[in-house]
Amino acid sequence: MGAYVENKKPPNLLIIGVHKAGTTSVFEYLSAHPEVCGSRKKELHYYTPLRFNRPLTDFDDYLSKFSHCRKVKYRLEASPSYLYGKGKIGGRIRNDLGNVKLILILRDPVSRFISFYKSLKTTLRLDVKTEFDNFLEDSVKASSGEESEDVYFRGFQEGLYSEYIKDWIKMFDRNSLKIVFFEHLKDDPSRFMIELADWLSIDGTLYKDTGLFKISNRTRMPSSIMVHKFAMLMNKRFEFFFRSQKRLKQSLREFYFKINREEDMEIISEASVKRVKDLYIGETIKLKQILDNLGIDYIPLWLDNINN
Repeated sequence: MGAYVENKKPPNLLIIGVHKAGTTSVFEYLSAHPEVCGSRKKELHYYTPLRFNRPLTDFDDYLSKFSHCRKVKYRLEASPSYLYGKGKIGGRIRNDLGNVKLILILRDPVSRFISFYKSLKTTLRLDVKTEFDNFLEDSVKASSGEESEDVYFRGFQEGLYSEYIKDWIKMFDRNSLKIVFFEHLKDDPSRFMIELADWLSIDGTLYKDTGLFKISNRTRMPSSIMVHKFAMLMNKRFEFFFRSQKRLKQSLREFYFKINREEDMEIISEASVKRVKDLYIGETIKLKQILDNLGIDYIPLWLDNINN
């Protein structure tokens, strides 16, 4: 591990997955706590190259993303791709960061896949004319290949959670790794965050205020692609500033979606949804067994009613 830069300490709290499971919201909620300091940018992806057997960048540069964090219990970052690096990323995190806590948020792989597909369109990483069934078919085919950043590979493959969490469970115990669910966050964010605060041994009083909870990174289709490109650029460039100006960010977001949002999102047919569910049924059974072995019994309906 590289030598520490003066006044820079490494993170000791990471959200490691998964994409489209509320990681942005949880990052923002935790960052609002006086004992938690979020990185300047949410997704640093410092360790992500290991997933693809690529070298890491300078560790001191990674530490610089937390240089503003002073006198806090936790220094936080959230990179949902970390989960998919399995032991390669898990082992390096344990070696580099030592006594670190990890949060893994899981979501029904069916709704995650649909959300991922729509997100690709809103972020212009997939042709807006691409039909859902075609994307599903091509994504399932692509998942049989090697680990890839290609969105077709990631689409279906990243919902196969049981393949990825095994290494993490072996390396990190229940005190270091917290597995939670997007559905619980969505249904009762206050309870979700209070329980998370309790696990982190920080005061959860802040999260009794339900006015704190605003959905971040919601998938919406833009009416103007050019305006949307500009908005994404500004959001990325001024992410750290907007996080410290929550009311301004919320006002700008509401105004933006009033002037640049299509009212009707693409509707996915029931037959297509059933097709995705059928493809994931075996995976869901495997995941349920893993969670049972861990003694995790507070689970959402998609795990509790697998055959329904």
